[in-house]
Amino acid sequence: MYPLHSYNLNILKVKGRSDLYLRLEVIKKILVTIGLIVAVPFGIYGLLWMQVILTVVAFLINTHYSGTLIDYTMVDQLKDLVPILGISILAGLIILILDFQLLLASDIARLIIGSLIGMLTYLSLSRLFKIEALVDFRQIVLNK
Repeated sequence: MYPLHSYNLNILKVKGRSDLYLRLEVIKKILVTIGLIVAVPFGIYGLLWMQVILTVVAFLINTHYSGTLIDYTMVDQLKDLVPILGISILAGLIILILDFQLLLASDIARLIIGSLIGMLTYLSLSRLFKIEALVDFRQIVLNK
């Protein structure tokens, strides 16, 4: 999600809305502080889920304000994300299923095999469904 946050916040800077940028960052820092206070009693899993939730909230906040400035709304951004998220979830499920099959293997072997299978699955599905980001990436890398 970091590239999306960066994209949306850079729009505010480019449009000269550093006041709005500062306000959003202060709001998000307050939310993080509240989230930490709430999540710490739940341990590491509480902190991880807090991070996921706050990432989504930050995305919603950032896209709302930047979307109004350039007429690229939150709905438009989400429509562009759905194929990438779908492929990511599918690749993650394949890794999860494979990982259950490799429970007896060493942790490092599971990590290496899972990473390779996940990467190959993601790239294959991206190519199969002609994901625009992969096409752009290939053009940039192959043309240099």
